[in-house]
Amino acid sequence: MSRTTKLSVAYLAALALLLGGSLSAQAGYATDPAFYQNVPADLSAYQRGDIIRVEENVQMDDSIFHGAPGTAIMYVSEDDLGNKFAATQMVFFPTGATNPDGTWDVVIWAHGTDGIADRCAASRYESLSFELSIYMPQEKGYTWKTYGAVVRRILEQNYVAVAPDYAGIGPEDGFNHYYVMKQPALNSTIDAVTAARNYSNKVGTDFVSLGFSYGGIIGSWLNEAGTQLPEPLSLKGVVSVAGDGNIATGFLEIFSDISTGGYPYLHYVDWGIYHWAQDHGKTYDHADLLGPDLLPQVDATEEACWDDLFGSVYAHLAVTPEGVLNPNAQANLEAIGYFDAIAQSLDFGSVPHFSAYSRQDPFGQTTPAFLKDLCREGNTVVREVRNFTHDQMIHSAELFNNNIWPWVADRFADLPAPNECSEILAE
Repeated sequence: MSRTTKLSVAYLAALALLLGGSLSAQAGYATDPAFYQNVPADLSAYQRGDIIRVEENVQMDDSIFHGAPGTAIMYVSEDDLGNKFAATQMVFFPTGATNPDGTWDVVIWAHGTDGIADRCAASRYESLSFELSIYMPQEKGYTWKTYGAVVRRILEQNYVAVAPDYAGIGPEDGFNHYYVMKQPALNSTIDAVTAARNYSNKVGTDFVSLGFSYGGIIGSWLNEAGTQLPEPLSLKGVVSVAGDGNIATGFLEIFSDISTGGYPYLHYVDWGIYHWAQDHGKTYDHADLLGPDLLPQVDATEEACWDDLFGSVYAHLAVTPEGVLNPNAQANLEAIGYFDAIAQSLDFGSVPHFSAYSRQDPFGQTTPAFLKDLCREGNTVVREVRNFTHDQMIHSAELFNNNIWPWVADRFADLPAPNECSEILAE
C-alpha cells in the first residue's frame, strides 16, 4: 500500500504559519519519534502479533496513574487482503497482585477518533492524544486528556491496559489508515493483545474491550469475532461508550447534518474510502462523497489530527446544509460496495455487550435501533442511558464506578451476564 499524498513537511510548515507560531507548542512527545521510522519493508516472515521492536519506560503525563511509564510495542498485523503491516500500541501494567496463575486480566482501551495520519498516533504523546495546546484555553487543558485518564482507571482496577493505535496510524511505512473499515482495525486490535502477551508472560489470556466513539464501533466488530479469536485469547465482554450503532445505515445523514457538528468526520471517512478503493481496485473520487463546501479542504485534512481539524481547518469555515455532502453519495458508495465492507454482523455469539449512550448525543441516534437488532438476534445486552454530551460520556466517573467496572469484574469472574433485551425490545 502506498500513501498517494505526502503532505507532512509542507503541511506542518503551512499550519505553523497559519497559526502564527511554531509547532513547538505541541504537547510533549512520549515515545521517541525514531521508534516509528525504518519499519522493515518485508514482513512476510512474521506472524500476526509478532513484535518488531519495543521501547520501554516511556514517560507519560500525570493523567496516566501518576505518570506511570508505558511500554511502546511495534507489532505485526494483517489486512483483509492478507497483507502484513506494522502496528503500534502502548501497554501499561498495574501494580497490584496478579491472578493465581501469575497474570493480570487485560482491558483494551479503544480510543475515539484522533486523526488518520501517522503523526496522530496516540502512543506518540504523553497524554495518549495528539494535542496542539495553543488551540486550548489554559484552563481547559488538552482536548482528550481523558484518554490518559481512562488508562488510569484501568490500572486502578488492576488490569493491564492495552492501548493500540489504529491500523495505518503510527509506523511511518506508507500503510494507509482505512478510517471506519472493519478488518484492518479488528485484526490490529486483536493482535495488540497477542503482542502484549509476547512481550510479558504476566499478560493474561482473558480480555475485555472498552471503546469510546470510533473505538466502540471497533468493539462491536470484536463482539462478532469473539468466538473466532486465535488461541488462547478469550474475549469476556465488550463495553461501548457513545459508539453503538449500525454504521452501514444512517451515519451519512448524521454526519452531514451541520447542526450536529459532525461533518468534519466526513473528511476522515472520505480518505478512508479513497485508500480502500485504491487498494481494492475500486473507482472513487473525493467528490463522490463530499459536497462543494468540504472539497477545498481535502488535501489539508489527510494529515490533520483532531485538534488540527477543529482548531485550524474548520476554525473559520462556513458550511451550508446542502454543501457538505454530494446528494448522490449514498448511491455512489453503494456502487463500490463500501457499506458491505463496513457492516457489522449482528451475531455476537456468547460475548456479552454493554452499551452506554446518551439521549443528547447525535451520534447515539441509531443506538436504540441497533440494540433492538442485537436482541432480536439473541445476544446478551445491557445498557446505561445518560443525558450527557458525546464527550461527557467518557468523562463520567459515576458511569465507570457504578456500572462499567462492576460489569467488567463480573465478566472476568465468569458470572452469568445480565440481559436487558426483554425491556429493550418492549420499548
